[in-house]
Amino acid sequence: MKRILFFLFLLMYSVCAHACDICNVYSGITPSDFRNSFGIMYRSRYLKGNFPAQGLPEVRHAAHQTDTGITKGKELFNVAELRFRLFGGKKKQWNHLFILPLVNNYRSLNGYTQFDVYGLGDPTIISNRILFNTQSDSAEFTHRLSIGAGVKLPFGGRKFHYLGKTADLDMQGSSGSTDFLLTMEYIGKKGPSGWIVFSSYKINTSGTESYKYGNSFNLNLLMFYQAKLSPGKMLMPNWGFLLEKAAADRQSGATVDASGGRVGMLHLGLDYFSGRMQWQFSYQPGLFSVMNGQQFPLINRFILGMTVSL
Repeated sequence: MKRILFFLFLLMYSVCAHACDICNVYSGITPSDFRNSFGIMYRSRYLKGNFPAQGLPEVRHAAHQTDTGITKGKELFNVAELRFRLFGGKKKQWNHLFILPLVNNYRSLNGYTQFDVYGLGDPTIISNRILFNTQSDSAEFTHRLSIGAGVKLPFGGRKFHYLGKTADLDMQGSSGSTDFLLTMEYIGKKGPSGWIVFSSYKINTSGTESYKYGNSFNLNLLMFYQAKLSPGKMLMPNWGFLLEKAAADRQSGATVDASGGRVGMLHLGLDYFSGRMQWQFSYQPGLFSVMNGQQFPLINRFILGMTVSL
């Protein structure tokens, strides 16, 4: 049977508009339909801002850094994830994704390093159900619709220190909250070309310091093209647009003014497949950052990955 390219949305921790890389969603790509797999994903999100020194009431990227003397700053949120994907059901209509992250969070203010910390992040479990899937040997056009739900568990590090100082919540490996994920994915393919429309919604609960990150919405619109190099080998360029939007955060029931907003990113990716192996690279430069209050805007994000199908 002709193999259909399947975009599996791999959900977890990528930053939403309001801040730290422990919050939301991103997408990955794999053609290994209905195969159990394991892999490693590395991603790095870069934020940087310059602010006027006069009349500045607050400078921060999410909720926890307040200093009227800050004129510039940058942050890096690096995440290395160990991932396992398992299929189930009579027709393998279910698949379950398990993610265990290690994080390295960095912030500098006015040219001086404030925090550079690393440790365990919050694990996530996601289950997806395929509602319909057209596939046949002769079908030139195929498409698939699936929905999913997941949970992020507060098992990551909450006591990161740097030079004897406890890092603020945005720099910690865990938000301290149990959060819930809802996803919908539609993919289509005609000949060597295809597309994906993916949306997700993340419901956050209160965690450390009675802090609740704003609920967030993601929309991914991607295109891809399959170039078969030889039997068992394929090169797949992919491109598109990503939108991330978050509501304002709350602490002890009160709204945090300098939080929430929306960002847009261009997606440029290239995947290489050989047998049971997949290598992935994506570059996602920021297109716009519309933030509430003074928050560090998104500059770009890189994603590197390797997946082995079993």
